[in-house]
Amino acid sequence: MVQNARRIPLKISRDMFYADFRKAMARRCRQFDPVAAETLFGLVQTYNALENRMAGKIKLYGLTLAGLNVLGILREHREAGCPLNRLSDLLIVTRANVTGLIDGLVRRGFVERREHKTDRRVCIARITPRGESFLDSYYPAHYSEVGRIFKILSADEKMALSATLLKLHRFLEQMPPVVKEP
Repeated sequence: MVQNARRIPLKISRDMFYADFRKAMARRCRQFDPVAAETLFGLVQTYNALENRMAGKIKLYGLTLAGLNVLGILREHREAGCPLNRLSDLLIVTRANVTGLIDGLVRRGFVERREHKTDRRVCIARITPRGESFLDSYYPAHYSEVGRIFKILSADEKMALSATLLKLHRFLEQMPPVVKEP
């Protein structure tokens, strides 16, 4: 059996492994919902593949997805800039270490910091012309790649997937925090 597993491509053997795993869990655990587990596995697997692809592209430019996200947010805030605490709330990739993200973007000349006019405790981040120029040059290829990835889905499928993911996201945000059960 081990010899056969070596002949099967890793991706297929991984899919087969988890299909068998879900069947075994369904036999062992009454609460196990194989369809929910397969959906979760599909979401995680797809997220990882998407993140790896998109992160790999932006990494070629010395940035991270979080850095690209910050630049996009700051562009929408225009001249006024965005307080770092608000930026943290808006990030879709990660909230961790906004200061570190801004530091890196400042070093690249893509972002500048300013003090708030009335509250010295508040730091405002603003995109620079160099950051704007980077986005202008990067976004066409970025969104072309997004289009290539989702071309496999019809417009109706994309809308249905988007609506389903939003429904799941809103439900998760309303759930109580995870706590260790006694």
